[in-house]
Amino acid sequence: MRPMYFACALLLASGSVCAQGLVPGQSTQFNLPASSYTNSLYFDVPAGASRIRVELESDTSNVDLDLFMRYGNSFSSQTPYGRPMDFDALQDQAQYFAVSASDEETISVGRSNYRPVQAGRWHLAILNFATIPVDARIKVEVDNTPPTPVQFDVRFDLPGAGCDVAPWNDPAPATPVGGNPGTTLGQQRRNAMIEALRQLGAGFDSEIPITVRACWDDLTVGTNTATLAAAAPDDFLIADRSLVFSDGSGFRPAPFLPDKYAFYSAAPAARLGGTRGCSLRGGSCTDSTDMTITYNRRIGSSGVLGGNPFYLGYGAAPPGTLDFVGVSVHELGHGLGFLSLVRVSASGSTPIGAKPLGRDDIYARQVIDTRAFPYRPFLSLTDAERADALTSRVGISWNEARAVNSPENIPTGFPGILLYAPNPIQGGSTLSHLSDGYLGQLMTPSLSLSQGTRQLGLAVPMLYAMGWAPEPAAVPVNPAPYAGLWYDRDRDGHGVDFQRIYTDAAGFDIYSLIFYSFDSDGRPEWYIAIGPLVDGVFAASLDPAGNSLVRYRYVGGATPQQAVPSQSGKVVLDFNKAESSPACNDGTARPGVGLLGMFRYTLGGATGSWCMEELIPAAARPAGDLTGTWYAGSNDAGWGSSVANAAIDASQRLLFSTLYYPDSTGAGRWAFVSSSNYQPGQSLPVIERRGYCRSCPVSLTDTQIGTLTPTLTQATQGQAGSNRLSFDVSYGGPEGGRFTRDVPYELLSVPQ
Repeated sequence: MRPMYFACALLLASGSVCAQGLVPGQSTQFNLPASSYTNSLYFDVPAGASRIRVELESDTSNVDLDLFMRYGNSFSSQTPYGRPMDFDALQDQAQYFAVSASDEETISVGRSNYRPVQAGRWHLAILNFATIPVDARIKVEVDNTPPTPVQFDVRFDLPGAGCDVAPWNDPAPATPVGGNPGTTLGQQRRNAMIEALRQLGAGFDSEIPITVRACWDDLTVGTNTATLAAAAPDDFLIADRSLVFSDGSGFRPAPFLPDKYAFYSAAPAARLGGTRGCSLRGGSCTDSTDMTITYNRRIGSSGVLGGNPFYLGYGAAPPGTLDFVGVSVHELGHGLGFLSLVRVSASGSTPIGAKPLGRDDIYARQVIDTRAFPYRPFLSLTDAERADALTSRVGISWNEARAVNSPENIPTGFPGILLYAPNPIQGGSTLSHLSDGYLGQLMTPSLSLSQGTRQLGLAVPMLYAMGWAPEPAAVPVNPAPYAGLWYDRDRDGHGVDFQRIYTDAAGFDIYSLIFYSFDSDGRPEWYIAIGPLVDGVFAASLDPAGNSLVRYRYVGGATPQQAVPSQSGKVVLDFNKAESSPACNDGTARPGVGLLGMFRYTLGGATGSWCMEELIPAAARPAGDLTGTWYAGSNDAGWGSSVANAAIDASQRLLFSTLYYPDSTGAGRWAFVSSSNYQPGQSLPVIERRGYCRSCPVSLTDTQIGTLTPTLTQATQGQAGSNRLSFDVSYGGPEGGRFTRDVPYELLSVPQ
C-alpha cells in the first residue's frame, strides 16, 4: 500500500484547523490533499436523538474517499511506530465505516444498531486514496424521528448468467388485475414485485435501503412439481478475526454485528452496519446488490403445473393460478436472512451437517436439538449428529424467546418452534423453513397461498434474531482485560504477556504483547507486538515491513533492535465474546474461567487461533503486585522479562517470570524461573523448556541453563527505586551464547 499522509490542517472554507466541529444540517466543504487522511472532524449529538446520518461526497471526479466513524475518543493521528495511520489502522479503530471504491459514502445509525445513537461526541476520519487533492463536502444530520421503515431498491436491469431480465420488459398487452394497474405483462410483473417488497417490509426498519436483483431463468420442473422462484442473500458477513484464508486474506472487521463468530446475511448486515453492502465489503457499488430473486420463466408453459400462470394481482390468487406476490414474499424472506448455511447436501469432502468454513450462522444459533433431554444447541453437535437431526422429522426447533413467545406461534406440543426436518432431506427446504404443520404461515416449505397468506407472520420475530430487531439497543460494554500473562490450557509452555504501556493522544490505551513459543524444532522463541486496545480488540499495529508480530535480532549497543521481516507475521487478540469463537469451542472444558480472548497469529504462512485466559486471575494478585513487563531501560534494550505474582496467603506469594534474552546470533530465546515463596534477592534456577512447536506437542524437556536473582520490591517505572536483576544464562541450543547482567530494573508497562 502506498504511504498515506496525515492532514491535520484540513482545509475548510473557514480556514485551516486541527479539529473541526460539524454543525448538524449544514454542509461543510473541505480540501483533502493527495494520498492523505484526516481525523479532524467531529459532531456532537444531544440527548434524545434517535438517528444520525453522515453523507460524504466529492466534488472532484474519479476519486476514492473512505469514511470512518466512532463514538468517544477520536481516531489516532499516528500508529505506535510513529507512522501515519493507513486504511487498516483506521478501520481497526472504526465502529462504523463506508469503504467502497466510489467518491461518495454514507453512514446512518439509529437506536436499534448494535452500537446505537447516544449523546456525546462522535468522531470522523476520511481517507483520500487519490493521488490528487480532493474537494469534498460532508453533512451530518441528527434528529429524533421514528425509525425508517425498510426501503427496497429493485434492480430490474442487471442481466447476466442465470439472470434474464427481458420478462420485466415484456410488451405483451395485459389488463389491469387485482389492483395492479400495469397494461403490459412486463409492467405488471414489475408492479407485483414492488408490491411484494412493500408487504415484505411490514414490521422491519432500516436506515439503509436494501438492494434486490430481480431475474428470470429456467428453474427445475417435474411432472407435478416446479420451483416457482428462489431467492438468497448475495453475500454474508462475519465478525471473526480468527478466519484467515490460504492467501492470508480474511473478512473485514465487523464491529457493528452484535453476535460474533456467526455469519449474517448481507441485508441485515447492511442495516446493522449503517451503510450499503458494497461499502462494507469494498469495491465497486455499480451493480452491487444485497439479495437476488429468480423466477421460473417456465411457469405458464404447457406441461408445467397444468399451464397455470402467475397471478399478478395484489390480492389473493384465484383458483388455477399461482400467487406471484405470495411466492415473492416467501422467497424474499430467505433473502432477508431466513436460512441456515449448514450443509443439507454433501459437496466433495464436505459432509451433510457441516458448518460453513467451520463457523456458525446466526439462524442456526437459535436452533436446538430436542431429541433428548437436556436439549443441546444444534451447532454444538458434530457434523454427523447434525445430519441425523436434519432427518428427525420433529427433532429440531427454534428456541429464541421473542418468536417462541409470539402470539403468531401456535403451540404444537413440541419445544419451541418446530422446523422442517423430513426424511429424506429436502434440499433447499430442510432446516430453513417452518415445519409444514404451521398452516397459514408463509415460511413453510409448501406455501399456504390458498389462504391468501402474504405476510411473513411468525417469521418476523424470528428474523429479529438475525439482525432485524426493532427495539432500542443498549450501549455495549467493551471488555476490559487485565494486564498480565495469558495462556491456552491446551498448549502448555506457550503464552503471551499482555501489558498496557501508555495512552496515546487520542485516548487509546497502547499495549505490548510478547508471544513466547517454540519453533518447528522445539526451540524457544519470542515475538513482540504493539498497538491500541480498541473496544476490546488488540489489533496490533504494522511495522514498516507490514508485520504486526515481529521477531527481533539483538545487536549489542543498537537501539532499537533489528526486526527480521522474513520471520515475522501478524497477530490479533480479541476479547469480545471469545467464548463463541471456534478456538474456545474446541472440546476443552474451562470451568470457572473468567474473561477469554481469541488469539490469532500468522507466522511462516501458518495461522493458528487459540483460546486465551489469565494465568493468574486479577482476584489472586497480591498487594504490591509486581506483575508487568520489566526491562533495564532504553540504553540496554532488546531483552527483558515478564513477571507474574499471585497471593498464596497473607505472608506468601508466588512469582513466575519469563526471561527474554538473545543467543549468540542475536535470535530471541526465553526461559523461566518460579518460586512458590518469593523473597527479594533469592537465587532461582533458570529453566529452558523444549519439546513443542505451535501445533505439534511432544514430550517436554526442562533443562537448567543458569541462575537468576530478582530483587524486585515495588512496581515502579524509572530506576530511582531499589529494583535490580542479576542473571547468568547460557543458551543450550547449537547457536549457544552466554548472556549475563547485573543491573537496575524497572517496569516498562504501567503498574497494576
